[in-house]
Amino acid sequence: MESGFWLADGDFRRPVTVHWVRRVVSVEDGSIDMERVSTSGVWVQRAGTHFLTYADPGAPPRSGDGPDARAAARADQTTLRLKPGEVVLARFGDIDWQHRFVPGRTTASAIRTAGVRLPLEVRTERLQMAVGRRGGALRCRYLMAMGGVTQDVRLLITWRDPVRRDARAPRGQSGDG
Repeated sequence: MESGFWLADGDFRRPVTVHWVRRVVSVEDGSIDMERVSTSGVWVQRAGTHFLTYADPGAPPRSGDGPDARAAARADQTTLRLKPGEVVLARFGDIDWQHRFVPGRTTASAIRTAGVRLPLEVRTERLQMAVGRRGGALRCRYLMAMGGVTQDVRLLITWRDPVRRDARAPRGQSGDG
Protein backbone atom coordinates (compact mmCIF):
# COMPACT_ATOMS: atom_id res chain seq x y z
CA MET A 1 0.00 0.00 0.00
CA GLU A 2 1.38 3.39 -0.96
CA SER A 3 1.24 5.91 1.80
CA GLY A 4 0.05 9.45 1.32
CA PHE A 5 -2.28 11.83 3.02
CA TRP A 6 -4.23 13.96 0.56
CA LEU A 7 -6.16 16.99 1.79
CA ALA A 8 -8.77 18.81 -0.29
CA ASP A 9 -8.66 22.61 -0.51
CA GLY A 10 -11.81 22.76 1.59
CA ASP A 11 -13.90 20.67 3.91
CA PHE A 12 -16.26 18.05 2.43
CA ARG A 13 -18.75 15.31 3.27
CA ARG A 14 -19.15 12.34 0.88
CA PRO A 15 -21.00 9.03 0.94
CA VAL A 16 -18.61 6.09 0.51
CA THR A 17 -18.55 2.33 0.38
CA VAL A 18 -16.53 0.87 3.24
CA HIS A 19 -14.94 -2.59 3.23
CA TRP A 20 -12.94 -4.20 5.97
CA VAL A 21 -11.16 -7.45 6.54
CA ARG A 22 -10.13 -8.32 10.07
CA ARG A 23 -8.03 -11.36 10.95
CA VAL A 24 -7.69 -12.21 14.63
CA VAL A 25 -5.27 -14.87 15.86
CA SER A 26 -5.32 -16.00 19.48
CA VAL A 27 -1.74 -15.86 20.77
CA GLU A 28 -2.57 -18.54 23.36
CA ASP A 29 -4.10 -21.27 21.18
CA GLY A 30 -3.53 -20.14 17.57
CA SER A 31 -7.24 -20.11 16.68
CA ILE A 32 -8.11 -17.77 13.80
CA ASP A 33 -11.22 -15.68 13.24
CA MET A 34 -11.80 -13.82 9.95
CA GLU A 35 -14.37 -11.12 9.28
CA ARG A 36 -15.17 -9.51 5.91
CA VAL A 37 -17.70 -6.69 5.80
CA SER A 38 -19.00 -4.19 3.24
CA THR A 39 -21.23 -1.31 4.26
CA SER A 40 -22.01 2.29 3.46
CA GLY A 41 -20.43 5.16 5.31
CA VAL A 42 -19.62 8.84 5.28
CA TRP A 43 -16.19 10.35 4.67
CA VAL A 44 -15.69 13.86 6.04
CA GLN A 45 -12.74 16.21 5.88
CA ARG A 46 -12.87 18.95 8.47
CA ALA A 47 -10.06 21.30 9.56
CA GLY A 48 -7.30 19.16 8.00
CA THR A 49 -8.51 15.88 9.48
CA HIS A 50 -10.31 12.99 7.79
CA PHE A 51 -13.18 11.17 9.52
CA LEU A 52 -14.72 7.89 8.37
CA THR A 53 -18.06 6.92 9.95
CA TYR A 54 -19.96 3.69 9.32
CA ALA A 55 -22.59 1.56 11.03
CA ASP A 56 -22.08 -2.06 11.99
CA PRO A 57 -24.21 -3.89 9.41
CA GLY A 58 -24.56 -6.92 11.70
CA ALA A 59 -26.19 -4.98 14.53
CA PRO A 60 -29.94 -5.23 15.03
CA PRO A 61 -31.93 -2.06 14.28
CA ARG A 62 -32.48 0.12 17.33
CA SER A 63 -34.88 2.91 18.14
CA GLY A 64 -35.40 5.24 21.04
CA ASP A 65 -37.43 8.07 22.46
CA GLY A 66 -36.73 10.73 25.01
CA PRO A 67 -33.27 11.03 26.59
CA ASP A 68 -32.00 7.82 24.93
CA ALA A 69 -33.02 8.83 21.39
CA ARG A 70 -29.66 10.40 20.58
CA ALA A 71 -27.75 7.31 21.75
CA ALA A 72 -30.08 5.00 19.80
CA ALA A 73 -29.67 7.09 16.64
CA ARG A 74 -25.90 6.55 16.68
CA ALA A 75 -26.00 3.01 18.06
CA ASP A 76 -23.49 0.49 16.73
CA GLN A 77 -21.57 3.15 14.84
CA THR A 78 -17.83 3.59 14.44
CA THR A 79 -15.97 6.80 13.62
CA LEU A 80 -12.28 6.81 12.75
CA ARG A 81 -10.37 10.10 13.04
CA LEU A 82 -7.45 9.82 10.62
CA LYS A 83 -4.31 11.93 10.90
CA PRO A 84 -0.82 11.14 9.65
CA GLY A 85 0.70 8.68 12.12
CA GLU A 86 -2.41 8.05 14.23
CA VAL A 87 -5.97 6.80 14.19
CA VAL A 88 -8.53 7.42 16.91
CA LEU A 89 -11.42 4.95 16.99
CA ALA A 90 -14.74 5.85 18.64
CA ARG A 91 -17.34 3.09 18.66
CA PHE A 92 -20.79 3.54 20.16
CA GLY A 93 -23.71 1.16 20.64
CA ASP A 94 -23.83 -2.25 22.28
CA ILE A 95 -20.05 -1.93 22.53
CA ASP A 96 -18.52 1.43 23.47
CA TRP A 97 -14.80 1.79 22.85
CA GLN A 98 -12.56 4.77 22.31
CA HIS A 99 -8.94 4.09 21.51
CA ARG A 100 -5.89 5.79 19.97
CA PHE A 101 -3.63 3.73 17.68
CA VAL A 102 -0.06 5.01 17.25
CA PRO A 103 2.64 2.82 15.70
CA GLY A 104 5.20 1.52 18.18
CA ARG A 105 3.14 2.49 21.24
CA THR A 106 1.19 0.55 23.83
CA THR A 107 -1.98 2.36 24.86
CA ALA A 108 -4.64 1.50 27.42
CA SER A 109 -8.40 1.92 27.16
CA ALA A 110 -11.57 0.05 28.10
CA ILE A 111 -14.48 -1.51 26.26
CA ARG A 112 -17.88 -1.01 27.84
CA THR A 113 -20.62 -3.50 27.08
CA ALA A 114 -23.75 -4.58 28.96
CA GLY A 115 -22.77 -2.37 31.90
CA VAL A 116 -19.36 -4.03 32.24
CA ARG A 117 -16.03 -2.22 31.83
CA LEU A 118 -13.27 -4.37 30.33
CA PRO A 119 -9.81 -2.77 30.53
CA LEU A 120 -7.37 -3.60 27.75
CA GLU A 121 -4.00 -2.71 26.30
CA VAL A 122 -3.13 -2.42 22.63
CA ARG A 123 0.38 -2.51 21.20
CA THR A 124 0.18 -1.00 17.70
CA GLU A 125 2.80 -2.83 15.65
CA ARG A 126 2.08 -1.21 12.29
CA LEU A 127 -0.16 1.56 10.99
CA GLN A 128 -0.22 2.47 7.30
CA MET A 129 -2.59 4.93 5.72
CA ALA A 130 -3.19 6.13 2.18
CA VAL A 131 -5.79 8.83 1.52
CA GLY A 132 -6.48 10.07 -2.01
CA ARG A 133 -9.11 12.09 -3.84
CA ARG A 134 -11.55 9.16 -4.26
CA GLY A 135 -10.97 7.19 -1.08
CA GLY A 136 -8.38 5.55 1.03
CA ALA A 137 -7.02 2.55 2.87
CA LEU A 138 -5.94 1.89 6.42
CA ARG A 139 -3.85 -1.11 7.41
CA CYS A 140 -3.23 -1.76 11.09
CA ARG A 141 -1.59 -4.60 12.99
CA TYR A 142 -1.88 -4.66 16.75
CA LEU A 143 -1.67 -6.94 19.76
CA MET A 144 -4.68 -6.59 22.08
CA ALA A 145 -4.50 -7.95 25.63
CA MET A 146 -7.76 -8.17 27.58
CA GLY A 147 -8.66 -10.40 30.53
CA GLY A 148 -5.57 -12.59 30.22
CA VAL A 149 -6.15 -13.21 26.49
CA THR A 150 -3.90 -11.73 23.79
CA GLN A 151 -4.99 -11.41 20.17
CA ASP A 152 -2.84 -10.60 17.15
CA VAL A 153 -5.14 -8.45 14.97
CA ARG A 154 -4.58 -7.50 11.34
CA LEU A 155 -7.10 -5.03 9.97
CA LEU A 156 -7.56 -3.57 6.50
CA ILE A 157 -10.23 -0.89 5.98
CA THR A 158 -10.81 0.66 2.57
CA TRP A 159 -13.31 3.30 1.49
CA ARG A 160 -14.21 4.61 -1.92
CA ASP A 161 -16.32 7.44 -3.24
CA PRO A 162 -18.79 5.83 -5.69
CA VAL A 163 -18.00 6.49 -9.36
CA ARG A 164 -20.49 8.86 -10.94
CA ARG A 165 -20.91 8.03 -14.62
CA ASP A 166 -21.94 11.57 -15.54
CA ALA A 167 -18.64 12.88 -14.11
CA ARG A 168 -16.44 10.66 -16.30
CA ALA A 169 -15.24 11.56 -19.76
CA PRO A 170 -16.98 9.72 -22.59
CA ARG A 171 -15.15 6.63 -23.91
CA GLY A 172 -12.22 7.46 -26.09
CA GLN A 173 -11.87 10.96 -24.64
CA SER A 174 -9.32 11.14 -21.90
CA GLY A 175 -8.93 14.89 -21.91
CA ASP A 176 -5.18 14.53 -22.34
CA GLY A 177 -5.24 16.37 -25.64
